[in-house]
Amino acid sequence: MAKNYLLSTDFARLAAIARGDKRDKAIEQYITSNPHLSYQALRSVLPEITRERGDLGLSVKEATWPQIEEKILLKCGNKKLDREYNPLKGKALFDYFRSKDIFSQRKYDMHIGMKNPSEGYTKFWDDMYLVENNTVFLPFFDLRSKGTCLSADAREIVFSVQDWLLRKMDPQLEQAELIVIGIEGTKANGFTAIPHIHSGEIRWSPEDLQAMMFEVYADWVRVAAGIPNRRTGTYDNDGFDFG
Repeated sequence: MAKNYLLSTDFARLAAIARGDKRDKAIEQYITSNPHLSYQALRSVLPEITRERGDLGLSVKEATWPQIEEKILLKCGNKKLDREYNPLKGKALFDYFRSKDIFSQRKYDMHIGMKNPSEGYTKFWDDMYLVENNTVFLPFFDLRSKGTCLSADAREIVFSVQDWLLRKMDPQLEQAELIVIGIEGTKANGFTAIPHIHSGEIRWSPEDLQAMMFEVYADWVRVAAGIPNRRTGTYDNDGFDFG
């Protein structure tokens, strides 16, 4: 099996698909795919892109785009796709934050995330909050392109986890707005940052979310058991089970 963990975005994406053949096919595709593109380089410079303030809320000298781009490319190394897409999407975010009066503030005591069966944590935040016109936002950056980015239903899962583990767990954040910042477009036509701000009621309770987590991983174990290991030809779930 190619993977024995789920990235947070993929958990939300799969949980938003109803159980059955469609989810099974999505899980199989996730397990057997060989991703060649990572946005870790871009995530590493989010403080500079989001205009992070100092610990006392003081303004600091903002990095220019060439300075940020140089850092991104250094983090990408010689990975061709990373070097192509991380700077393009980084520039879309840079332009978005420079076009608005928004800044970020690091928060070191944010919740570690939702425990998952692969002995890790699923979280939809980057240990920061955003401030725009005295309104506080809890952001999640969905950096993927069409096909693997979050659907509207998947964003509702993100908002529900943010509400449960951030707003309800931290009195300082209970009035904060929830936001997913996605990126739309193509390499050929350019990318644009798109904010998706939560409105209305929170759709999923903590109990619902915990049930979703168990179901997605249980489906994963079942689907993975039927996929032959490419190296050995055997069938296994390679890494975790429910005991």
